[in-house]
Amino acid sequence: MKGRRQADEGSASVLVVALVAFVTGLTFSALSLAEVRIARHRAAAAADLAAVAGAAAWPASPSAMCARAREVGTLNGAVVTECRPDGNAVSVHVTVGVPGALPLGTVVSARARAARDAVAPLVALATEAPRADRSVPRPPLEQSPQALPALSVGRSPVKRMAAP
Repeated sequence: MKGRRQADEGSASVLVVALVAFVTGLTFSALSLAEVRIARHRAAAAADLAAVAGAAAWPASPSAMCARAREVGTLNGAVVTECRPDGNAVSVHVTVGVPGALPLGTVVSARARAARDAVAPLVALATEAPRADRSVPRPPLEQSPQALPALSVGRSPVKRMAAP
């Protein structure tokens, strides 16, 4: 009996080391996938903004439209690899590097297209001077809690109860 017990000594340590290695690998994989997803979202946002900026510069020449798209893409951490003006629209293709522990040179890409007709309201709002009637009214600071409306947090409304 004593010989068998000595043969089993330390076997739990091997299992614990294997389990720790498995959990570490699983965590590394999950973090790598999260980094790729974040980079994909950044690439999509950079492509959208670059296309809108290029379309917003529409009266300019096609090269000026692409220059503006490249500038905005670079400001958003992307590299504009392709820019095609088509009348009053711009199509862009951008790439974004994936940071972290993945092999160096891992990139994700995104495409976007924007037309001047679609971005015209945005350009008008961005270039328009602020008006006094657009300010948001703020409640007075001395307003009592009883005067506040019912609060809703995704479930049934929470109503304030009167003091007994």
